[in-house]
Amino acid sequence: MIKFVKDYNIVTEPACGASIFAADRPDYLEKYFGNLLKYDIFILIACNGSSSYIEDVIQYQDIIEKNR
Repeated sequence: MIKFVKDYNIVTEPACGASIFAADRPDYLEKYFGNLLKYDIFILIACNGSSSYIEDVIQYQDIIEKNR
């Protein structure tokens, strides 16, 4: 999620992290679904949420770094 915020300047709630990860990492989709062709279609649904702010993302990043 943090990479997504840095790359696209969009903040979402953590619950949609799985969809964001799949959208941003086609190599993982290929790992599970095989070689993807240009006409293969995936629909990923991500909810923005109503209480997500950049400060929250920074706080989550700090928590992750402290627990590594």
